[in-house]
Amino acid sequence: YPYAFGLLFGKGLYAMYMSGQPDFAGRYKMLLNNTAKMNAADAAETMGIDIRSNEFWGASLSIISDEIERFMKLTDSHKS
Repeated sequence: YPYAFGLLFGKGLYAMYMSGQPDFAGRYKMLLNNTAKMNAADAAETMGIDIRSNEFWGASLSIISDEIERFMKLTDSHKS
């Protein structure tokens, strides 16, 4: 569970970064600092993330889906 949560949380953060969130780097540093002080939901809220919402996790899964599609295209091009 912790590894799956961490992977999906990281992918969701990447999706936020790619969408051009203002002051992402500063807020990300605050998030990292807060992870030692707060539970996951409260720390995520410092980035404006509600880990109980489907929207954030959907963005995470979309990143993974895109990576799978890219992998499939690369492997298809190497088939004999």
